[in-house]
Amino acid sequence: NGTLGILALNPNVGMLMIGSTLVPEKVTGPDGRFKEGLNGFASFIAGPGKYTFLHGTAGGGYIITPDLPGASELDALPPTTQNALLYGRAKEHLLASNRSFRCDTLDEEGNSKVRLCGVSAFKDFVGQEVALMQKQMDAASAEARRVEHYFLSDLRSDLISVLRRIKELRTLSNCRFLWARIEALDQALCEDVAPNVATSCVNLMALASVAAVGTIIQYKVWRHLKDNKVVGQELVRFETTHSRFSLRIQELEDERQRREIQLKAVHQQALEETFTAHGNEIKDDDGA
Repeated sequence: NGTLGILALNPNVGMLMIGSTLVPEKVTGPDGRFKEGLNGFASFIAGPGKYTFLHGTAGGGYIITPDLPGASELDALPPTTQNALLYGRAKEHLLASNRSFRCDTLDEEGNSKVRLCGVSAFKDFVGQEVALMQKQMDAASAEARRVEHYFLSDLRSDLISVLRRIKELRTLSNCRFLWARIEALDQALCEDVAPNVATSCVNLMALASVAAVGTIIQYKVWRHLKDNKVVGQELVRFETTHSRFSLRIQELEDERQRREIQLKAVHQQALEETFTAHGNEIKDDDGA
């Protein structure tokens, strides 16, 4: 049913339900595989004995019709069961409808006349059309067999004379008529195509050489600028480091001089104290 779209079904039996038919019992499909019918579809909805189709022949429990179960009844069921019942209602609606298929006919003038029909009428219509097509194919095959010998005999006699004339022309001309075309092809290749290709190759080689020279020059310029930039950065870094070291050396030199002054002062004081003490001792000795 095109109004339902693709609905989610029980993954264990979903493919069997999707591929089921409109007849009650299981049947064999054109591909040789078994297709479930209405009875099997009903048993897959919620288990055997829970549902049955109005057009089915087996099962039990709730009967599925084009309008039942209703919306209120579906709301109380799990989603996969709801979807399966919606598909079941669509099957019953299709079986009950008499205007779901096209059973068009052709009038005496070959014009198509629209005629809508139901499932049973469509099945009969397809069977009749297949039988009619088979009949027309058999008639066409029989007609072809009746005229086959005419084609084989008359066509053979006409073709033999034409082929004989072609053979005579080829033998007498010795394929000389092809020489002009060969010369034209040779001139086109050697006089027109080859010089143009050679000129194009030379131009491309010249362009490639110019491009290579330009690439080398650009690389040299870039390398020169890069080296200058690196040297400049190194000089700035060296000047910064040199200034820092010069300040440190100056600080160390100032510290050394300060310590030398302190040592001289201490040494001078020690000498003065020594001379003073020695003088006092001499005076004491003279007094005694």
